[in-house]
Amino acid sequence: LYVVKSLEANRLYRNDGGDSFTDVASQVGVADTGDGSGAAWADYDGDGDLDLYVTNFGQPNRLYRNEGGTFREQGMLAGVDDVGDAYGAAWADTDNDGDPDLYIANFGPNVFFRNLGNGTFEEVAGALGIADSSSGIQPVFADFDNDQDQDLFVANSGPNRLWWNNGDGTFEDGSTAFVPLDGGASTGAAVGDFNNDGFLDLYVPYFGNNRLYQNQDGEGFTDVGRSRGVADPENGRGAVWGDFDNDGLLDLFITNRDTENKIFRNLGGDSQFLEVGETFGVNTSADSRGVALADFDGDGGLDMFVAIQNSPDQLFRNQEAEGNWLTVLPKGSDSSFDAIGARIEIVYNRTQRRIREITGGTSFLSQDALSAPFGLGEALSVDTLSIRWPSGTLQRFSPEDVGINRVITIVEEAPLPPVEVQIETTGDILVANGTAQTDVTVTLFNNLAEIALVSDRLITFSLDVGGGALDVSGPTIVDGKASARFTAGTLPGATPLSILVSGLPTQRVLLTLLPRLSGTDATLETIAGTGNGGFSGDGDLATEANFNTPRDVAVDASGNVYIADSANNRIRHLNPTDSTIATVAGTGVAGSGTVFDGEALDANIADPRGMFFHPGGDLIVSESGGQRIRRITLAQGTTSAFAGSGFSGFSGDGGPATDANLTTPRGLTIDSFGNAYLTSLNTGNTPNVSTVRLIKNDQISTVAGDPLQLFPNEDGVQGTKSRLNGANGVAVDGDGNLYIAEIGGHRIRRVDPYGIITTFAGTGAPGSSGDGGPARFLELNGPQDVAFDPAGRLFISDSQNNRVVAIELETGLAQTVAGTGRSGSNGNRGNALELNLDEPGGLTVAPDGSVVIADAGNNRVVRLRMLFQSDAPTVEPPPIDPGSGEARADFNGDGIVDFLDFLPFAEAFGSTSATYDLDNDGLVGFSDFLTFTNAFGRANSSNPAFTGIPRWARR
Repeated sequence: LYVVKSLEANRLYRNDGGDSFTDVASQVGVADTGDGSGAAWADYDGDGDLDLYVTNFGQPNRLYRNEGGTFREQGMLAGVDDVGDAYGAAWADTDNDGDPDLYIANFGPNVFFRNLGNGTFEEVAGALGIADSSSGIQPVFADFDNDQDQDLFVANSGPNRLWWNNGDGTFEDGSTAFVPLDGGASTGAAVGDFNNDGFLDLYVPYFGNNRLYQNQDGEGFTDVGRSRGVADPENGRGAVWGDFDNDGLLDLFITNRDTENKIFRNLGGDSQFLEVGETFGVNTSADSRGVALADFDGDGGLDMFVAIQNSPDQLFRNQEAEGNWLTVLPKGSDSSFDAIGARIEIVYNRTQRRIREITGGTSFLSQDALSAPFGLGEALSVDTLSIRWPSGTLQRFSPEDVGINRVITIVEEAPLPPVEVQIETTGDILVANGTAQTDVTVTLFNNLAEIALVSDRLITFSLDVGGGALDVSGPTIVDGKASARFTAGTLPGATPLSILVSGLPTQRVLLTLLPRLSGTDATLETIAGTGNGGFSGDGDLATEANFNTPRDVAVDASGNVYIADSANNRIRHLNPTDSTIATVAGTGVAGSGTVFDGEALDANIADPRGMFFHPGGDLIVSESGGQRIRRITLAQGTTSAFAGSGFSGFSGDGGPATDANLTTPRGLTIDSFGNAYLTSLNTGNTPNVSTVRLIKNDQISTVAGDPLQLFPNEDGVQGTKSRLNGANGVAVDGDGNLYIAEIGGHRIRRVDPYGIITTFAGTGAPGSSGDGGPARFLELNGPQDVAFDPAGRLFISDSQNNRVVAIELETGLAQTVAGTGRSGSNGNRGNALELNLDEPGGLTVAPDGSVVIADAGNNRVVRLRMLFQSDAPTVEPPPIDPGSGEARADFNGDGIVDFLDFLPFAEAFGSTSATYDLDNDGLVGFSDFLTFTNAFGRANSSNPAFTGIPRWARR
């Protein structure tokens, strides 16, 4: 620990262990007696040990070169013995050449010394436009915009300054990035990601109200100090971020002049910080100045040294660090040994990400230890640890390499070279509609089957044949990966995509573009409702009856259609034999409270929304307005309670379903074991905080959703530890996966049989793009319901987009199958893609494979009949004539000309290979390509492998 003094000898305290330190400054040659200001460590000469720079006021600054245990002053020889009345200094490798550069804040023009790599420096502040003259106090380097170079903030007696690093050793003024504009005067700065969004935030002490500048995704900063409760109004000096209680959240310590120092504890989320200085025992009232952090006793708790003017300095041992922890001590090789500018990221508990960056000077004339301490709370392991070095090298470590409750030293190592290329696509089957997209991701692997974290290798993506366009991530591999987004053309067929990585064999992937659905593939017809709102028509044809916002439908094994006529508070039956309509339950008057046994036609049903058939044939109905689920025994025309007390709220887990409180129950479904699932759109009185509950053996429990709002809305966790935003329709597939339509979340969530929740479709933002591509790219807008067909397709009523979408589970392909996207009605029969739907709600798959849809806004029920591209009968092309040149295109001799033959043909293109020269003109060229294209997908009957069994369409 080095401590700078004013007009007396500086101290270098050697840590002797066991709570004792010894001042060895005089012994090792660093007991400078000038009017000291600050100090910062770095390995400026690249010899693997830390050198020391000391700033002085009115006297030359000092550069002490470490010579293996003793120091030699080299300021004049190195050209950094500035006499500009210096305050703070900070090191950073701003041009990524492996040598740390040095910025000094002066009472006058600031200076910036570029390290020339030979033990000397060149002053270039003026040339770079960063020689500010506003009486600088403390410079701080950090990568604020996540572009892998060090930006510069300077706390000034005048307006504070920010310069963005352009990545080539030059800077651009970014001082207008602060909202409100930062006019100073300030005394220091602390850098840390307090809200764990992956961007470094900035805390600035002032002679007055301090500011907490929250980073806005690398685009600028917004002051949130007052809203977060950390706009301390005292005379601030230094500040540091540190996870003092090891709970995974960065807390904040502030030194003040002649008033109490403070610690603000980070409570997480959007909460204000809690001031706990007195509780933590650090609320010293003195002329406190600099502050620096280090775990001096190695127990995992961040300790703190505070420099005090005209009083003894203070060293605080941490007594509050109760959580698990990990400290990373990085050592550079291609980068500077000090690792200044290295960024360390850990992931724990699957989704918790934390970053730290090694700084070369911060706070007020101070510098923290050159290590990265992390609090882990109750986590028992770290999932991954990554370190990005200033050289650009990335290293990644697994839980077995890392451990917890320890200090781990990581030495920078170049990655092993790649030996293999692997390709993944978001989906390799698209619709040829001109807009469908898929991502193609290329990953390089080394000989240990690990990702080869190399960068700067050239990569080329090219379409060999077929329509479409590519948007490539860049010309080079970055951290072992590269990607391209493919946009389909309008021509159906096979589209091979070639990927060439420098030094590795060419790889290819085959994308299949399906034809768009036609008017004969998808037809829609009205089966109930005139389109006019109201109630009428019982006993007459269903198409002559009036409905009032029908919200759901259910079809039994005989084809009887039951309709939740929601705003009429009735359940109505469409007879498939004579197409007449009749009411089977409900008086038309909404009711509430406990459901009593009785006649179904005498029941006061309130806003029926969800329905399913129980194995015994009873119809189960959710009453969104009655806070209950009702059983209708159709054979006897009676009704009884199935779930819900009739009173709103959230209660009853672990007990009888009929005793549970529900709030606005909506979706209903049943699995193959007879277990029922229901959604509550609102839990208690909280809008859009939803749950999915299971009824098994008449007992109720929660399987998804967070009614107490203890957890964020995230994927990859237990379903009960993630919020649901407006859960409505539900469905269960044959493997036991539960699908949930989130109206407010604009997506479909999936809970697997192990209870883990993920997003299956939708981006989370309302929209309508992504049609014809992978479900992952599909944008939804207020989806209301989901249903499965026997072929493994999930149908979604995308209500606010006025359409129905189908997703094939096997391929992930999502495409619109009904609706134009416009509301209203423009016909009752015809092409499903040319007829309007208006806020389609509940839907179900009938025994004949058709999809019955409650077209709520049009006050009708419609039936959709589909013939998907994969359902169409295969028309085999004729076999290849054995005597033609096309027969030679079966290069691998398996009896079929397919993609396996295309791979070597593409490799040989442009060569003189006789094997692939199909027209015998001496060159494998375009004429041969036309011959191959004509043979592609056809059987080669002249080959013994040909059996007459069609194989051309195999994937």
